[in-house]
Amino acid sequence: MNYSNKDCLFCRFIETKEKDNQKIYEDDLAYVILDSFPISRGHSLVIAKEHILNTSPGNSKIKQSLREVCTLVNHALKSSLKPEKIYVALLAEEDQHLNFNLIPEYSTNQKGLVHVLGSREKLEDCDDIVRDIRNYLTLK
Repeated sequence: MNYSNKDCLFCRFIETKEKDNQKIYEDDLAYVILDSFPISRGHSLVIAKEHILNTSPGNSKIKQSLREVCTLVNHALKSSLKPEKIYVALLAEEDQHLNFNLIPEYSTNQKGLVHVLGSREKLEDCDDIVRDIRNYLTLK
């Protein structure tokens, strides 16, 4: 089984640790970071550590673990950042590395799908967000 792909952006993030300043959670099967071009404050990516394509039947243990991590991070985002709701979505090209987007929606955002399709700016100064979410997860 191929656990990483040298041409895959997500595999590179996991292997090189270049996004560790954006990392909010990691376990044996999942790597969670703040999105580099977030739709909203706290926009997070739950990434499978194993290189699995979105369209692949894949490993059910990994997929179950990702669902559990999505739930954990969802609670952390709600508790630490206080959004009105959080969208969980698979926003990727068909053959991209399996990852889920957790996208908080706040009262100041446009609502619904318009919010998710809104403009995106480069993530700046994520230290406070990372700290707040990690603090919540540490208490769990």
